[in-house]
Amino acid sequence: METGQSVQLGIAVRRNMIQADSVSSLIKISDDLGNRFFVPVTADK
Repeated sequence: METGQSVQLGIAVRRNMIQADSVSSLIKISDDLGNRFFVPVTADK
């Protein structure tokens, strides 16, 4: 991607696969330059 470009990404939760009432995790987004971003996510059953 070039500077200033953006990408939309759809993410879905498979709630039927969640065994607990609520779950949380981190999504790591990184690039070839070594930049890393961690996005916290949660989902309820």
